[in-house]
Amino acid sequence: MQSDASAPTLKELGAARADLDRWEHYSDHPGFIVKAGGQEAYDAELGRRFQQVTALESRSN
Repeated sequence: MQSDASAPTLKELGAARADLDRWEHYSDHPGFIVKAGGQEAYDAELGRRFQQVTALESRSN
């Protein structure tokens, strides 16, 4: 059986998850949130990264 060409590689999925984990870790660092453009900008970017991981995971099933 041929694999789905749109399915993410394990490397892509792992990188996206690691990126999301880093951003979640940064929530404990107010200085990073300021550099990200404030709480709203940080939350929006964290949400975008979460959606990216969710989309990749759904394509991998």
